[in-house]
Formats: sequence, C-alpha cells, structure tokens
Amino acid sequence: MRRTAPLLLTLALVACGGDGAEPPAATPPMSADEQAIRHTLERYVAAVRANDATAVCRLTAREVLDTIEAIGTDCESVIGEQVAEGGPRYQLTTESVQVTGDYAMTRGRAAESDGPRDGDQPLVREGGRWLLTTKAR
Repeated sequence: MRRTAPLLLTLALVACGGDGAEPPAATPPMSADEQAIRHTLERYVAAVRANDATAVCRLTAREVLDTIEAIGTDCESVIGEQVAEGGPRYQLTTESVQVTGDYAMTRGRAAESDGPRDGDQPLVREGGRWLLTTKAR
C-alpha cells in the first residue's frame, strides 16, 4: 500500500464550452485568499516535478513539521520518497477551494507517475502564507 503525501491537490480550472448559441457563464472573481492558495499549490507542483523535497517542506505547515520532528526525523527524509512518486509530469487539477478563516480545503485530482487520484488537501494560513497541512478543520 503506498503512502500518501500530506500534500496534494491543485489547480486548473476547466472551462466548459457550449455549442456557440449561448455565451459561457461568467466565472466569479477569485478572492485574494484563493489566489494565494492556488499560488502555493502551483509552487508545490513545480517542486514535485523538480523532485525537490526541500521546496515541498518549505510549503508545509509548522504543525506537520513539528509532528515529523517529534518522531525523530526531518521533513526531507519523510517527503523525499513521496515527492519522487509524483514524477516530472505530475499534475494537479483543483475543482474547488473553500476558505474558512485561516483554514482552507481544496478538492481535486492529482496525476502521478502511478496514475490519478482524487482527494482533498487542507491548508492553513501561517504568518500570512498559505501552507499545506494534513489536518482538516
């Protein structure tokens, strides 16, 4: 059974086209929080594609890092293998972003070297930055 990285899903809005008879529905503008969350996820995708566990760890919330350190290891050791599983063509599609205060949840699909996977990715705002976490609120 493969381990799931505590960091997953991301963004790509899919536009649905009509038959040309009706104009497409307007997409509501993204909030500053949603833009920042999507930027964090874009950076995550770039780090996975580059097999850069250190960059992934910089996008990881303190609560996750504290848990990793409490078991006597470091983030790069834990995340390294999981990041490598993503592969250089790793993709994420975010279907939705919900923000509640300093917490957010994204829902989407990740396409890794071993196939696609649907799931949710929680984020937390720390020091004004949105970071990946494992705890849904």
